[in-house]
Amino acid sequence: MTENNQKRQHVRISGEAYIDYTGNEVLMFQKIIDVSVGGVKIIATQLEKVGTEVYVDLHFPELNNKVAYAEGIIAWVNNGQMGIKFTNISNEDKVIINEFVKRQENNKK
Repeated sequence: MTENNQKRQHVRISGEAYIDYTGNEVLMFQKIIDVSVGGVKIIATQLEKVGTEVYVDLHFPELNNKVAYAEGIIAWVNNGQMGIKFTNISNEDKVIINEFVKRQENNKK
């Protein structure tokens, strides 16, 4: 299935957030396009191969600089963007992401 054909389990939302990740490359301060507790879409200056395991730090300036941590795999790569599917994320980190998602949804109302 392609990225566009998959049904999302979690709402993804955009906002002011950044990611640092370690895979084959170590990249800092990459722009998050959208995020949910299931994964994240980013703009990346260096692209990883699909299937690469990564460790991510998600930075949320709008939430007093809270940081969520997760392990994931590169699910897709296309046009300078990558999708990362989370494979291991704590409940505490899910709470931070959900707080960010809810804040962005409320800002759109």
